[in-house]
Amino acid sequence: MEKKQKLLIFLIKFAGGFELYLSLNFFSMGYFLPKWFGLEPGMPLFYQMAGVELAILGFLVWYSARDIERYLVIIIASCVFRLIMPLWPELYLTITEWPNLFAVMMVPAMIYDIVSSVLTLVLLKQLGYIKPKNRG
Repeated sequence: MEKKQKLLIFLIKFAGGFELYLSLNFFSMGYFLPKWFGLEPGMPLFYQMAGVELAILGFLVWYSARDIERYLVIIIASCVFRLIMPLWPELYLTITEWPNLFAVMMVPAMIYDIVSSVLTLVLLKQLGYIKPKNRG
């Protein structure tokens, strides 16, 4: 197997596993973590819903590494979500609600979201999973 293909599979599995890990954090620490930093936490139901959604998406992304061509839409959707997150929700949250966490948590989260998504999409394009549409 080619090095780029192995790297792509690793990135997909890592992204899925990381989302599963984050879902556990939302379930267990999502409500309490802001309190530890002296911030006002949101509603506990929000964190539970986010944890469930992250767990489902994480499992789907991780599973899609088994057959990239067949489950390509899941991988692309995950990349799109991870590209949208830093542009609006993460940036908005850090500016308006939690500026104390900007350097500690949100900057690394935004960097991970952007870099991993772009790298995954570039590898998908280079390996021929994303093909240009014929116009003519």
